[in-house]
Amino acid sequence: MGNYRFPVYCCLILLLCLGVAGNCTGDNPVSQKASNGSIYDSSSLISSQETNIQNDSEPIFEIKLVSPDLLKTILTNTGSRDQILKIGPGMTIGVSTPEVLYIRGDLQSDEYLLQMRNDTDIKDSIVQHLLAIVFGKDNANITLLQGDKDYMIWFDEGYTRDDVNTVLAFARTFNNLSTTTQFEDESVLKGELKNNYEEIPYHYYRIKITTRQFLDNYKKDKYKSASEELLKDNTGTLVGIIAPGYVYLWDGLEGQERRYYLIKSLLWNLGFHGETSADTDSFFYTKSNYRSNLSELDNEAIELLYGGRLSTGMNVTSIQAALDISL
Repeated sequence: MGNYRFPVYCCLILLLCLGVAGNCTGDNPVSQKASNGSIYDSSSLISSQETNIQNDSEPIFEIKLVSPDLLKTILTNTGSRDQILKIGPGMTIGVSTPEVLYIRGDLQSDEYLLQMRNDTDIKDSIVQHLLAIVFGKDNANITLLQGDKDYMIWFDEGYTRDDVNTVLAFARTFNNLSTTTQFEDESVLKGELKNNYEEIPYHYYRIKITTRQFLDNYKKDKYKSASEELLKDNTGTLVGIIAPGYVYLWDGLEGQERRYYLIKSLLWNLGFHGETSADTDSFFYTKSNYRSNLSELDNEAIELLYGGRLSTGMNVTSIQAALDISL
């Protein structure tokens, strides 16, 4: 789908045209007074124009004023030869196809301009929040979960009923936001992973609740800094080791703190490796006190990341370019 920034001066010309549109359209021909004082019927002029059009071998290019709802429908059906017309981020005014130019019919209204400005500000906040919480010290490019199979959360050791409830509630929240990737949100895999290795129905995310000794020994002998990350609490104490596809979490964590690190590990696996100092309600707030709830901006960021417009391997520049097209 093409994208075209509609020049402001062109928009002004369109607005002028729209301002007189009501005087230029109608179902019936109108009798008007000529400059010499005589009366003429515009039907003769229309008939003459129709004859000229029929004899013209060039294709006709139509300009149509459409309602906002109809324009949305047109946008969802655009193809590679069509161009989206904008006068700024989030301010789509029409679509140009090879045969027809569709323009919003309410461009002259204050309501449109105010709504577009408001939507632009909101979307800009969402994008800035997304960039802050996606990129951390360990990643210059995003990595998204695949969408070919559902994901299932797998507890292989040390879990409690509260642990299971926590991750299933998160899975249901994520599924409502994502259009590309889904988690099994009715049950989890428990204990040993058993498959016949001919057809594996899920991608699995492994959660191992384990001892301090295991974490210390793993950090000393097996820890891979290139692909794994250490989870530490506010005092700097090691509470887990996380990597794509699994987390080893200290069994000494309890209550709200334990729920926080379970959700943090899932979000990290989804591609959220950063934090924010701006949104104090965010799960990713720099000084967060182990809150386990997502803010409205967090939800919007998840919906944007897993909405089908972004893909694995994108950096900040390519994300900004892709989202600029979509806004």
